[in-house]
Amino acid sequence: MAVLALENNYYRLESWQPAGDGAVFRVALLSDSEVYRGHFPGRPVCPGVCHIELVRQCAERLAGQRLRIRTVALCRFPAMASPASCPQAEVCVRISPSTEGFAVNATLQSGGKTLLEFKGEMSV
Repeated sequence: MAVLALENNYYRLESWQPAGDGAVFRVALLSDSEVYRGHFPGRPVCPGVCHIELVRQCAERLAGQRLRIRTVALCRFPAMASPASCPQAEVCVRISPSTEGFAVNATLQSGGKTLLEFKGEMSV
């Protein structure tokens, strides 16, 4: 399985702190990422797949082990993000044990806007 090397290439983890059954991760979106050269030059837009991978990587920190996305029950992108308009973001992730691994609920927010809503299952 190929893994996108996003940490320190697409985003930088600034901090994270536990919150109930999850955590809040503060990240900086790196405007000089290779991702934006193709998506889209001169008008960079954050690709949805990179947001989903960011959620997976944050869930791994909470689980303390490598995870893969097993199912996606909900994945919405209510607002478009770019590194210029959203240089800082918060990833709120909640995980709970399930029969196949972990149920994961997450949002990605910046400046009062929700950029991603995710619900799904991840497993080892």
